[in-house]
Amino acid sequence: MKTLTVKEAQADLPNLLAAVSRGEAIFIATGDAVIALQSVEGGATEYAKQEYGVTDEEMARFVRRCDEDYERLKAQGKLVIMTEEDIRKKIEEVTRH
Repeated sequence: MKTLTVKEAQADLPNLLAAVSRGEAIFIATGDAVIALQSVEGGATEYAKQEYGVTDEEMARFVRRCDEDYERLKAQGKLVIMTEEDIRKKIEEVTRH
């Protein structure tokens, strides 16, 4: 279990999120409140169901559409594979202008 200030959490958010995904308990103290970071059981599908009221049928339709879009773009040669460093460079290029 780890409790941090908001500033400490902001400085290390990627590592904290990774720790939470591994099951570690992480808390952020802010004012009079302590906020728990927690992973959603079942991943993105369960989150969408809980947060947005998405049905199983709607989620299946969404997944099929994403798969179809992926295959279409792949066949058209429009997919670009980028490393984390490539993405950082692209973000730097865009934010400079």
